[in-house]
Amino acid sequence: MAPSASGTAVLDHDRICQLSVAVLKFSSAILTKGGHVLCKIWDGAERDKVMSIIKRMVRSVKSVKPDACRSESAEIYLLGMDFF
Repeated sequence: MAPSASGTAVLDHDRICQLSVAVLKFSSAILTKGGHVLCKIWDGAERDKVMSIIKRMVRSVKSVKPDACRSESAEIYLLGMDFF
């Protein structure tokens, strides 16, 4: 899932972070103990907010950027592992 891009970096970042927060709320209701969650966001001011929400749900959080992503891209993935 991803929101439609507006072309305005700050607005797009806020929208994808809001969507990620909604996904995390949904995930907390359906994940079983030990489950994982992966959110794609664009790096920016709200990254820490999304990270802190994931940290309250899981034992370990990693910020990953697959090799397939362009190095100049702001795209990152937040991987939350071991839901409790």
